[in-house]
Amino acid sequence: MVPERFQRYSTEETIRQVAALAGVDHAAWMQDWPLEVADPSRLEEFIDLLLTSDTADNRTGSGLAFELARLVIYSLDAAEPHLRERNWPVVRAVLVGRPRRYAHHIFYWSLGAERPDGVWVPDPEWGTDDGTFAIAPLMRSVLVEVAGELEVQF
Repeated sequence: MVPERFQRYSTEETIRQVAALAGVDHAAWMQDWPLEVADPSRLEEFIDLLLTSDTADNRTGSGLAFELARLVIYSLDAAEPHLRERNWPVVRAVLVGRPRRYAHHIFYWSLGAERPDGVWVPDPEWGTDDGTFAIAPLMRSVLVEVAGELEVQF
């Protein structure tokens, strides 16, 4: 669960812009847009878009970088292990380089919850073969690395 202070929401306009930029589908009926258009075969292309589209992105709205990161992360999670391993260092660097911008993603994909005392507790089901995120261990390593900046304790 993403702590309230880091929750962000997508806007239809930004999703439409990212879909056009990335050349992926977008339709109002898509309930979980990045999941539906994620494409591991285009992961490196999506990463390049993220790296070259360092746009103004504020915490209160949904900027292009935030949405491009969603597309990258969903594609990374769906990728075969060798593609994930090859592309993770670049994605990790993006997340670690701007942890507050990408905090929503880091927390969401880390699978856990913050207790009222500020301590992050991993989901007890994490690490099982029940369909949890393939990239959860990677995101947890990022969360540990940026914990101080995100004011989270373990």
